[in-house]
Amino acid sequence: MVSLAVGSAGQSTLERLWRFPDAAVREEAIAVLGPPPPEDRQTMVNAYSASLPDEPGDAAAGRAVFRQHCVSCHKVEGAGHELGPSLAAMQARGPEAMLLGILDPNREVLPAFTARTAVGVDGRVVTGVLKAEGDASVTLVAAEGVEHLLARDEIDELIDTRRSLMPEGFERSIDPRGMNDLLAYLMSVR
Repeated sequence: MVSLAVGSAGQSTLERLWRFPDAAVREEAIAVLGPPPPEDRQTMVNAYSASLPDEPGDAAAGRAVFRQHCVSCHKVEGAGHELGPSLAAMQARGPEAMLLGILDPNREVLPAFTARTAVGVDGRVVTGVLKAEGDASVTLVAAEGVEHLLARDEIDELIDTRRSLMPEGFERSIDPRGMNDLLAYLMSVR
């Protein structure tokens, strides 16, 4: 049974529940939390982009948005974790590409950042980016940079999700003004 207040859960937690390997948990999550974001994100991306304010965002306010929503996987100005792709590289592609990466993180996922889910023989489920893989063990790095060293003989199944570790659904938790501020911040940092 999922006993979680929707407002208290971060996007990563919601994403893990909606995509949990056990069908009963997925169904309970949908019943309690509502459906996951749609797979086809383009309509939402277009609508959200159209709702962004015309004036430039406030980079200082954007720093606060970054620290609330992004530091579990991205590092900027010494704050956060280096789990996702470099945001400096995204700057060169411009704010539109950065917005698309935030709202539709699974549209373009580099193999190094594809999430893996390990289901243990004991039922434990760990999702993270593959850091190391050998004959005896697998190391996955989850949000917040937490490393999980898993013995191969304790893993029932290792699933390549073909998805980013970055959750979908930030349009639900970052309003257009906050997103505008976040983009101003991310485009201004060096």
